Order: sequence, then structure tokens, then C-alpha cells
Amino acid sequence: MPCMKIENGFVCYSNEYEINVDGKIWRFEFHRYLGVGWLRKDGELRVCQCPTNKRVWEEFNKWYETSEYNE
Repeated sequence: MPCMKIENGFVCYSNEYEINVDGKIWRFEFHRYLGVGWLRKDGELRVCQCPTNKRVWEEFNKWYETSEYNE
């Protein structure tokens, strides 16, 4: 479970999700306050937290529209 340092503390993610983008699996966790945390295969946070591939964000937005977070 990756944790992200914020001012005066840490916030840890708990649910891991996957999306398929042109045959490549993108793993991430989502937190209502902090948003998406992109993960490596081993479950740790990726160094780059802002993918430049527009298709990744398109697929993420499709996931978000059908997720329980979009209520």
C-alpha cells in the first residue's frame, strides 16, 4: 500500500485498479482527496505521476465515470 507525504502527515491508498491502454496494463490507486496514484508493477508509486500519453487519461476518465467515486 503506497503512501503519499502531505503537509504534516501521510495519506495511504488502499485499493488498486487497472486499466488497459492499447494492450499495456496501467495500475493505479485512487483516493477521494488526493486523486490518482500511478503504480509500478510491484505496487510502489511510479516516479512520474503525470503520464503524457493522452490515451491513459482517456481510459482513466472512462474508469472514473463508472466508479463508485463518481457519485
